[in-house]
Amino acid sequence: KVFKMLASAFVSFLSSKDCIDYAKLNDLSVCLIALSKTAQFKNFITLKDVRVLTSHLIDLVDSKKHTTAPPQFLGNRLRLASKIIVASSLLTVKHFVELKDSNILSLLVETIKTFDTKNQDAVSFSLSMLMYCVFPDHLPMSLQQISCWLTLREIDQVLPAIPFCIKLLTEKGLPLLNPESDIHTGGAAVICSVIVSNLLRIKEDRTSYIKSQLDALRQYNFLSSISEALVRNEDSSITLQLLDTLRKSNNLFDNREFIGNLVELLPKLAEKQHRYLENGNSSKERAFFVKESCSIMRKAAAYVLDQ
Repeated sequence: KVFKMLASAFVSFLSSKDCIDYAKLNDLSVCLIALSKTAQFKNFITLKDVRVLTSHLIDLVDSKKHTTAPPQFLGNRLRLASKIIVASSLLTVKHFVELKDSNILSLLVETIKTFDTKNQDAVSFSLSMLMYCVFPDHLPMSLQQISCWLTLREIDQVLPAIPFCIKLLTEKGLPLLNPESDIHTGGAAVICSVIVSNLLRIKEDRTSYIKSQLDALRQYNFLSSISEALVRNEDSSITLQLLDTLRKSNNLFDNREFIGNLVELLPKLAEKQHRYLENGNSSKERAFFVKESCSIMRKAAAYVLDQ
């Protein structure tokens, strides 16, 4: 009841047609965030309790709104929106479809681009929400539904976030994102994988031309960057995610172009294969890594012999 009452007050101030009292809004957001961290929120709060906030999620994530508010309010409203969007038991498939239709993907990507290096909280929570919006595997959906989740228009909205994801995956010494956002380099790997998977599905369905999208990935040095991230990363699950992204990219790009971007990293990939055989989580994962990495190296050998 307390959360519901505070949420109603928050929305009332947020929707005020007069001068908005941002000091009170910020205080209310801090209270709501504190409540959302409790076990009671995770175990007992339902969609009915947060419904008053769901219709204002787009307003909360739009960094171009409320620009006269104190700087900390941006991070707090994004954190509050993130608590609702990433919760496994609150929003439904219908809610996520409505959020996509309301251009939440573009708004989140714009925040990431605008506040990269300027506001770590804004970037981390926006990236967290972006991952859940493009890959809502916590919802009761089939794998086929998830694989068809993004339209070409929505892929175009997410593509500008790829350079940031690549930076997160490849740069040494990059500060860790806020752990409260429930996101790390694994989230960046998921977003890259989802983009490739959906582009490959569109290519195989022959429903649209994807030349401009592939050109954008080329501009971002996508293939070589994902390869570099693969050999550098030591997290087992992220390693498999990146390897799967490369595997699908091989069917997305011309084989010569694909191998040409990887050939210089092959010695490191061989070393990575040896390490993974020793440290992989399970025999199934190790078998997958060996199979796919050997496939890449065989194609690379054929590519070198052709030159």
